[in-house]
Amino acid sequence: MVVAATLGFYACGGASTTTGADASSTADAGATADATPSTAEVVCESTSEVEVPMGERCLAESDLAIMEELEFEDFEGKLAKCAFGCFMVKECTTNCVAQVLYFTCPCATCFADMMVCISVLCFDPCPGEGCHACMAENGCYDEFDECSGVDSARHIDRD
Repeated sequence: MVVAATLGFYACGGASTTTGADASSTADAGATADATPSTAEVVCESTSEVEVPMGERCLAESDLAIMEELEFEDFEGKLAKCAFGCFMVKECTTNCVAQVLYFTCPCATCFADMMVCISVLCFDPCPGEGCHACMAENGCYDEFDECSGVDSARHIDRD
């Protein structure tokens, strides 16, 4: 993980078991949104995604507020840093997204799934020209929408 940190990726690990609602307060106390978390804690337990049904995982008021205020380039960069810093491992990426972007754990799981979709089906064109077309053609956006309950086209510039 030292290599990942050196390259500017967020690294994950640790042993804390802070969950869902406590995630944003933990992130606020330990790191700013622009910095690599100093202690990459586990903020989401593996069972957190099943507590909220598919299609409703990003409908918490806090998640919707974050999405309304996203600056796409900044968000995309942080999401990619989490995914690559975690070597596309879903659990690690979920924790990183919850810590760095302050999404709830169920919502962070939807973003982690989207990053796994990209790594499996669109690794070559992403990031770069053709990435968004590849994601649309291969269902990465559709899977995110089905998981989150949010219309990604409203929040993600797909040009």
